[in-house]
Amino acid sequence: MLQFASSDSSAESEIAKVESTSRRNDLHDEMRLRAVGMLQAGARQSAVVRELNVHRSVIHRLWNHYQRDQNASRRRGSGRRRITTNYVLIITIKSVFACFVFIFLLIF
Repeated sequence: MLQFASSDSSAESEIAKVESTSRRNDLHDEMRLRAVGMLQAGARQSAVVRELNVHRSVIHRLWNHYQRDQNASRRRGSGRRRITTNYVLIITIKSVFACFVFIFLLIF
């Protein structure tokens, strides 16, 4: 197995194993930086996946994001837009329009 020089690498591996026996679908900031460091050092994505016990898509997306933006932080608020936001906007626009029509009809 590939070993990297880090004083707390075994501790992080143990923490990852204790947190969950299944593969994780997200990474903490420290683990993100560690994964990027391993990939920059020339490690294969499959080795990083095994070391951090995450799904391969997590590392793949992280590496693509890092190569594109030179940033390994999480993209906050990049999830699916909620229907309620659009629904409230449409209802608001309709009610404002209805008020204008009502006022227009009262005036003329």
